[in-house]
Amino acid sequence: SWAYYSNLVKRNKKKLGMLGHEHQMALMPLGIRYCFKIAVFYEFLLKHEKSLKFLSEAYRHLRNYYTKYVSREIPSKSPLLAVNPQGDDGIDAARSSYSDDEGAEAGVEVEL
Repeated sequence: SWAYYSNLVKRNKKKLGMLGHEHQMALMPLGIRYCFKIAVFYEFLLKHEKSLKFLSEAYRHLRNYYTKYVSREIPSKSPLLAVNPQGDDGIDAARSSYSDDEGAEAGVEVEL
């Protein structure tokens, strides 16, 4: 099994190297995937330092991809970025009311 996982590490490192040093936006998900796979295979080989290196690299690429994707998709003045502590219907998210079986209105506190 050591040889099997070592071969998988080599194969995925080769694929990662073919993507280039700085991945294009379209290829970033592949770079994230390969880094994560290499990290898992190193865990199976009990090489924790190398595993941590590739796992942190995968998260770094994921963070870069997410920030580029979000900044490209959502304009900075979008209403989607506004925080509304009360829901769209004006009801406070921390309080909600419901009717019991007799029809009496009762308030319920929800701890967030």
